[in-house]
Amino acid sequence: MPGVPSSRGCDACRKQKKKCDQLKPACSRCTRLKIDCIGSGQQRYKFKHQSTKMDVVPKSQPASVVSPPSNGSTLLLSDFISTLGIIDVRYDVTYYGGFLSDIPRRLGTNDALDASVGALAASFPYMHTKQLSPDMLNKYGYALKTLRLHMSDPAKAYTPDTLCAIYLMDICQSWIGRRDDLLQSHGEVMAHFLNAAPVDKWRDRFEVEMLITICATVAMESFANPKIQLDEFFTKLDNVHGKEYGPRRYFDEQRVPLSITLPGLANVGKYFRDPEVYVVEIAAMYQESLLDYEMARKRLATAAETLKTVRTPLEAYPVTKQYTAIQAMFGLIGSIVLNMGSVLRVFSPDDVTLSAESAKVSSEVMLLAQDAMQYRPLGSSYIPFCLVSAWAAADGRTEQAEVERMLEEWQSDFQETRWINIARWLKNGFEDLRLRLTLSQLRVIPGDSAAMIHDARVGGPNSCCIQ
Repeated sequence: MPGVPSSRGCDACRKQKKKCDQLKPACSRCTRLKIDCIGSGQQRYKFKHQSTKMDVVPKSQPASVVSPPSNGSTLLLSDFISTLGIIDVRYDVTYYGGFLSDIPRRLGTNDALDASVGALAASFPYMHTKQLSPDMLNKYGYALKTLRLHMSDPAKAYTPDTLCAIYLMDICQSWIGRRDDLLQSHGEVMAHFLNAAPVDKWRDRFEVEMLITICATVAMESFANPKIQLDEFFTKLDNVHGKEYGPRRYFDEQRVPLSITLPGLANVGKYFRDPEVYVVEIAAMYQESLLDYEMARKRLATAAETLKTVRTPLEAYPVTKQYTAIQAMFGLIGSIVLNMGSVLRVFSPDDVTLSAESAKVSSEVMLLAQDAMQYRPLGSSYIPFCLVSAWAAADGRTEQAEVERMLEEWQSDFQETRWINIARWLKNGFEDLRLRLTLSQLRVIPGDSAAMIHDARVGGPNSCCIQ
């Protein structure tokens, strides 16, 4: 089901089946009606079923058509390449990792990977049509069954292709899965895999890039899932891929020299499980994240100016893709700032600076979500995670209600995850910490610890948060 070009009219005109003049920044109709003009001039795609049957050519005419693919592997490859070939940021599956483009050359050697690729290609149209088909469900179920068989076979379980298959099924489940699926948390499965597999022997570029992408995904999920731990994974990588996972690597595609590292990101779940023990590390990571956040904001402003200079559709795709990637970087760093800041505000409830920084970042996350809405679903798939952090950091019911309204927009895109439940879990964690400190009369941090936190926040010793 490849995508083919469709109308370039704005969303409002298309919905009312009116001709759109595609003027910028708003078309004439939207200007007259005083409504937001979204999507004007943007290339869209319709998803059409392809027939894999060869056309019948009358014997009296010479056969001039090319024979169709002759086997299942070739059909699978064709479908997946068509999925990868969509040049619309709203439906670009490479947002899930650039290494996906290298998957076609690995097909035909691992049944679980082949089945997962088939499920992904079959499920992809759902993100546009929101209609489940028997083919989607059949291939999704078959891929799950095949993957379980591989995971139960020691010879096949811990290979790069099997890990890739798990990751692809995680994507599929976020699209068409339901909360009563038997395999609830692919994040936990991937964490177990990373800890158990001989990843220290994986040196191929595809394998390394896949590890970085999946590790970052699992680490972010660990914020709200205490069962996910990656200590064994990073222990194996200490002397092998160290430089690949060190400073400046996590957001390396944007060439932004951030201080966030994958080991540091993976430590967040541990910090949240026992914040009283790791309060100094939390404060240090908060300060580093604030610096990263300011740098990402500047990069986003520059990218926004570049986007305004785009004149042709041919230029639009690569520039818009880069812009949305920087948006994701900005939003995810903002989430880390909000989560770390929420913990620190429990320890220091009278710190007006912490409160002001939280309110500022929350407001900017909401503005980011409004701007990113035009890139739904895939081009802004990170936004729910940002909104979850903003909801948990909010002090008033009014602010939470506004975040909930935004969350509902993305809930229709990714129905498998109940984002508001994750937000409440995170908020309850902050409230439980507040209660523990109140009961133990530790509302004020002892002098030595407070001094260490101050040192970390002003750029003092902070090596403890990067281990």
